[in-house]
Amino acid sequence: MDTISTSSDTDDTCLRICELLSRSSPDPSTKVGALVLRNYKIIGSGYNDFPRNTNQDPLLWADREEKYRRVVHAEQNALIGINARNAILYTTMFPCSTCCGVIINAGIIQINTFLIPEAFALRWNMSIESSRSMLRSAGVEVKFHLVPSALVR
Repeated sequence: MDTISTSSDTDDTCLRICELLSRSSPDPSTKVGALVLRNYKIIGSGYNDFPRNTNQDPLLWADREEKYRRVVHAEQNALIGINARNAILYTTMFPCSTCCGVIINAGIIQINTFLIPEAFALRWNMSIESSRSMLRSAGVEVKFHLVPSALVR
């Protein structure tokens, strides 16, 4: 069971920005947004998308296996090209195990995200458990937040 953290105004604002970023994703089924902060300043942002300057054909998004091979996750896009050492990551979805490796190596010290939906937890249980184990052993703090009612679709 995940513990719900008390959200500060900063946490609420950052998670709302992540939700807005997620709307830019062309993925018709999974929209994720991420934000990186250091000293209360945004240093990176991203959403899940195919790599820039590559084929963005909607049919590629419709083919789940092809989509998984091509997509760059929001957390990865938010971390590309920045120094994230000792920064905080906000994301609309708990990171997969691949993203956790990138997050840990980038030097992120804390992740703030929404509670993991039950259907998502059932489908991606193995990846979630790997992510939790990696983050715990690397000393990355994870804070879960309730989804504000204004954001529930």
